[in-house]
Amino acid sequence: MLFRTVFGPELAAVYGFILAAKDAVSRPEAHRAFMPEYADSRPVSTQSIDDALSFLVSADLIHDVDGDYVARPVQALSFRLAVLMHARSLQLGNIEPKHVTDPLYMLILEELFVRPNRVFVADLHTEANKLRQVQEVGGLSKEKLQAWKRVMAYLGMGWRVSDGFVCACAPYLLKEILDAWEYDEGPLQVFLEAHLGKFLPFQTVGGDLADSIGQSLQHSARNGGLALAARYDSPTKPYFGEQRLRYLTRMGGA
Repeated sequence: MLFRTVFGPELAAVYGFILAAKDAVSRPEAHRAFMPEYADSRPVSTQSIDDALSFLVSADLIHDVDGDYVARPVQALSFRLAVLMHARSLQLGNIEPKHVTDPLYMLILEELFVRPNRVFVADLHTEANKLRQVQEVGGLSKEKLQAWKRVMAYLGMGWRVSDGFVCACAPYLLKEILDAWEYDEGPLQVFLEAHLGKFLPFQTVGGDLADSIGQSLQHSARNGGLALAARYDSPTKPYFGEQRLRYLTRMGGA
């Protein structure tokens, strides 16, 4: 299950440990690698590592082979992008979910923030549980949605504010997405639909680019990381409202 009580950094650490192992890693081996041992042999809760293992299995980043764990290499992708890509694939039905709630992980981002073009939701628990797809699986607890907020913040898709969440693609996350693109330039529509869309939802219900993504693109353009141009002769779809921008060039800056 993706909705586990995790924070983010432990996911990368556990995945890296299993990836680096020569053989399959058992659960006790993962516990010993990350949990403290006390001289008086007091018991230590293993929940944080168990939850990380469960998350990584559901994200299809590690495989459970008869109780032992083997990592799935993610090629040249960063860990953040691998998590986002697999969560997006679960939402789109390209990966078989291990739990009925797994496809909701990215759906919440799309339905509460991207499609309505909202950057801030004040009460995430209440709003998420209004969604038909969430109601159909019996709802999501506050604890599960708190974990969702922590992981999304760790991945670079916003930050927590009390009971709510601000959704905004961090510049470093956008740079990782740009760096993973196989082209240096091309139509903005192609970049969004064929590349960025593998990792994140981006289109509002009106068909434009959501502010949570668009503002990060404009920030990168102002700081030399990319250039956005109108290219009025291009037959592709324009974005950014009246600016009608159609073309993106990666510049390699900050």
